[in-house]
Amino acid sequence: MEHIKSQSQGLVTTDRDHGHEETDINVKAIVGFLVVLAIFAVLTHVALWGMYIFLDKQAEKRNEGVTTPIQEQVEAARRPQVPERKSAQGGQLGVRQAETARDTLNRLQAVFPAPRLQDDAVRDMNMMRSAEDKLLNHYSWIDKNSGTVRIPVSRAIEVLAERGLPAVAGETPAKAGARPAATAAAPAQRQ
Repeated sequence: MEHIKSQSQGLVTTDRDHGHEETDINVKAIVGFLVVLAIFAVLTHVALWGMYIFLDKQAEKRNEGVTTPIQEQVEAARRPQVPERKSAQGGQLGVRQAETARDTLNRLQAVFPAPRLQDDAVRDMNMMRSAEDKLLNHYSWIDKNSGTVRIPVSRAIEVLAERGLPAVAGETPAKAGARPAATAAAPAQRQ
């Protein structure tokens, strides 16, 4: 080993009193820490799992009688299918009949607490559309006493195309690029 030279070429001497660390890291302490960390991680996950099960059971007890359509669909998929049978009128009776509007309203009132701002968004939108359609596409009275009527939009466009826009009283707008008279005189007054 005498043929191997150190990088310091012998200029640095080893001082045992002030030298480098000769002991290795404490592997036992590090492994012990990692084991304790893993145990606490597993215990935390088990405690959270138990808490979620407890909270889920509490929610089921609180909402015992109320089921949503998705829950009904999941429950129907879990139970064995009953074969379809003929009704008295000769039609097929399925596993689940369609929900009526009254049933839907009752279910929504049970699921969502008051005040319910919009029980049925589709119905509300259809009602609004029909009211708007009636205003925009049909004749109706605005004021019977004065003889003012509302005409459909299509007819209003035809009338406007035939007669043109009504004349507006007042000054005509200035041509593009022309300065109004009031602003043209303003610089002369400032001097």
